[in-house]
Amino acid sequence: MINPSTSIPLSLKELGQSRFHFIGIGGSGMLPIAQALAGSGFKVSGSDKRPLPSSLQNTFDAFQQGHEPITIQGADVVIVSSAISKDNPELVWATENKLKIAHRSDALNALMKNAKLSLGVSGTSGKTTTSGLCVAALEGFSPRALGVLGASPTNSGQDKHEKKTAPSEHTLVAELDESDGSIVKYAPDCMIVHNIDRDHLGTYGSVEKLNAAFLEAALNLPKKAALAVNWDHRKCRELFRAVEEKRPDLKLVSYGASMGCDLRLLDRKVDGKNQRMKLQCFYETTEATVPGIGAFMAHNTLAALAGALALGQSLGAAVAGIEGFRGLSRRMQLVAKEKTVLVSDYAHNPEKIAAAIE
Repeated sequence: MINPSTSIPLSLKELGQSRFHFIGIGGSGMLPIAQALAGSGFKVSGSDKRPLPSSLQNTFDAFQQGHEPITIQGADVVIVSSAISKDNPELVWATENKLKIAHRSDALNALMKNAKLSLGVSGTSGKTTTSGLCVAALEGFSPRALGVLGASPTNSGQDKHEKKTAPSEHTLVAELDESDGSIVKYAPDCMIVHNIDRDHLGTYGSVEKLNAAFLEAALNLPKKAALAVNWDHRKCRELFRAVEEKRPDLKLVSYGASMGCDLRLLDRKVDGKNQRMKLQCFYETTEATVPGIGAFMAHNTLAALAGALALGQSLGAAVAGIEGFRGLSRRMQLVAKEKTVLVSDYAHNPEKIAAAIE
């Protein structure tokens, strides 16, 4: 298995006629990248142990259920995730036949570099919802914002499996996963660090090494890029101070409910399934009706506003876009409300679960 934190450069301009093959294409971290490549005009094939929805039939050039090395033959670049074991038959075949093998993070990195602008959302919790809110906040922005997210919109009529063609110039919004150590290889034009909680110690071995990975990622940002951090989170404040000292060229933005934030939550009130937020954004005060309840959703909204404004979106347009956000699947998704209220959420560590319950 390749090391997720080791970069394997992929130039999409040089790979224009290549076919990408995704081993485990149905995974939540693999599918949106495969769709983005297909939407950019690349030939994409894949395999998975489970069948793909029928709505994906016209998205990719070929799909194979199972991992016998059949469809992979004829591919130029093989994409794997950290979930693919080194004895996977397709990976073994690709290695023996000297195909170019790259991690999913390398493919995502290539997509970000191919975009006119890029916004990366990082943190141990809330990345998917915040990324969806970022895309909403960039509604009407030029170049047009496209998202590479691990969840689909919940509003009807929007099919996450439909093939979407990317414009030649676009802004890419993507989740930057830290779970396997690959976060250190990204360098977006703006990076959001939403939180740094005790997680993924199987990868890092210690909280200190996890913190160091986020710092390395922040210091890797290109010149005059932007870094937005959650000022209410102690580890994020420490990161802000460390980056401020070492990278004075970066545009640093803070958000939260604490005094002194660039984007500050002044007040919020729950109104049914929404919440009304009063915000101070730099020197301007505004209000926003945000779909979804809970303090965590309020912080997700602040993060999305910080990222959108850092890229150059106007405050009014960003707020209007967020007010039109209708949520994502398995992110505090209301799935039943008759005799019993049933909410589905992806929360899977103590901090996430506590936030969902709260």
